[in-house]
Amino acid sequence: MHLLALPPETIIGILERARPIDIRRSQLVCRELRKLITSSLYLQYILELDTCGYTLPPISRPDLSYEEMRNKLREHREAWQDPSSCGTDSIEISPRTRINLTLVDGVFAYGHVWSGEDIDSIQNIDEIQFHQLRSINKGTGYKSWCHCDFGFSVEAFAIQPEIDLLVLIEGTVLMQETMAGPFSSLRRTYNSYRLHFQTMSTNAPHFLAGSTFLETGLGGLFSRLEPLGTQLTISLNGQRIMLIGDSDCSTAERTIGVWDWVKATEIAVPIEQRQTYLCALRRARFLRSTGSWRLLTASERHDRRSAEA
Repeated sequence: MHLLALPPETIIGILERARPIDIRRSQLVCRELRKLITSSLYLQYILELDTCGYTLPPISRPDLSYEEMRNKLREHREAWQDPSSCGTDSIEISPRTRINLTLVDGVFAYGHVWSGEDIDSIQNIDEIQFHQLRSINKGTGYKSWCHCDFGFSVEAFAIQPEIDLLVLIEGTVLMQETMAGPFSSLRRTYNSYRLHFQTMSTNAPHFLAGSTFLETGLGGLFSRLEPLGTQLTISLNGQRIMLIGDSDCSTAERTIGVWDWVKATEIAVPIEQRQTYLCALRRARFLRSTGSWRLLTASERHDRRSAEA
């Protein structure tokens, strides 16, 4: 049977499953195919995505039609070609000392330290500010909010706006000592870490968390003047969260921990002596440096695979 003998909706259905380059080639075959492709708003949307260098998103905006999304893409492409046509938005930021600055999925967040503290050695966060930036793609406007009075000492935090997740890292003081610094004495604080899983919007316990908090057994030095490799590092990706502490301060022998925070279970990783970790958790994989690069993968069964490179 000849392709054009099929009903138009069948032909369009076939083209919807084709690659953008094949859709473009089909327009050159004959006038009838070109007419069908031009009449389909969905096919035109696919071609506009391809022109902008994008693929189909897993979730489309339900508040826009294909024609409206196509127009948004055109505006986006024109803005890239002529940046002067775009306006600049400004947000007000408090002059207070800011730490733990992070920008994730269109949300800019940072913490304020306790006023009156010696910020050279102590970085307890008493307030977290959130700024949701305006996004044409998502159809969201600008808004800001903050949380404070957490009820415990917050040393750092991580966010995942897509699921309204705020992870707070509580630092429990194990020991303090004063050491001679280059210009003055330096107070070093040794902490043990606990993870709290809250919502970004209300600071209430997160509904997906298997437990409202997790004891990590990891510790670290509480000072921003400490060298790389002894400072706290946190990385969040989907259901998994990774924390890197200091082996000199851990209640366990390990220096790195990975957890499935939804199931409230720890994922086994190799026990190593203190190392300098150079890459954060990405898609359930992370890198560690042990003289050679090793890629570790945490599977759903909480086992691991490694590959030397």
